[in-house]
Amino acid sequence: MNERLQKIGIATDAFCDNISLEELGYWKTWESKFAELIVRDAMDYASRNWENGHLLAEDLRQHFGIE
Repeated sequence: MNERLQKIGIATDAFCDNISLEELGYWKTWESKFAELIVRDAMDYASRNWENGHLLAEDLRQHFGIE
């Protein structure tokens, strides 16, 4: 795990420790958006770095339902 992911994990743990039940709805929205950003980053990386990465990016988009 690289340093960026470690920092994200630490921040997420701190956030989860301080969340109230009222904020749970917001958390689910944030969690979904965070997951979407990770998938979009993977799509971008594949497209830029592999000869047929655009095909993988399209497969990821369809698999995860990214519009």
